[in-house]
Amino acid sequence: VPGGGAVITGEGLYIPNDWAKLRLEAAAIAYSQSRAPKIILLDGEKSSLDDGASTTAFLKNKYREISGWDLGDEALITEHKSINTATNMSELRRIVKRERINKVLIITNEYHQTRATLFACEYGVPSGSESAEGIIKASDQARTGQIVDLYHTPEAGSIGTKEALEVIWSLWDPKGRVPTLLKKLSFELKD
Repeated sequence: VPGGGAVITGEGLYIPNDWAKLRLEAAAIAYSQSRAPKIILLDGEKSSLDDGASTTAFLKNKYREISGWDLGDEALITEHKSINTATNMSELRRIVKRERINKVLIITNEYHQTRATLFACEYGVPSGSESAEGIIKASDQARTGQIVDLYHTPEAGSIGTKEALEVIWSLWDPKGRVPTLLKKLSFELKD
């Protein structure tokens, strides 16, 4: 599950944004259906304010809602080095090799599926992908309207445009070196 982003609450807490929540909920559904023996959270680098605990807590709460069971830490592999989709897949390749995983199911949003799949292929990650939205709708048809509404927000329109440009860019730079370098430079400028 590639990281989907976070927002800051009025209390100053980091929580998964709506897109990340869809990914995490779909992962909880897929895991409850025994579609994978573990959940790999490609949560990426965290800031001093965001330790990633909210992502794990949200996932565990969703799994409990869906299955009635607790999701133990042994079911999770969490990564905190990546900074974008390219490095998500690079780190996923390391995890796959280390854990001797034969195949992974990448769960991400519909708008992100193409780019995640392109980078997974480029980095040699043995994978298939499914949209979080598709998994959720298959599990609970009543959620379809909520998901459709989310995709009709102004934020969704700008995400779709950005994603289309990112896919085109990734065809020219299949390892994602330029966006990774630019992201690293922006982190250095913030510090």
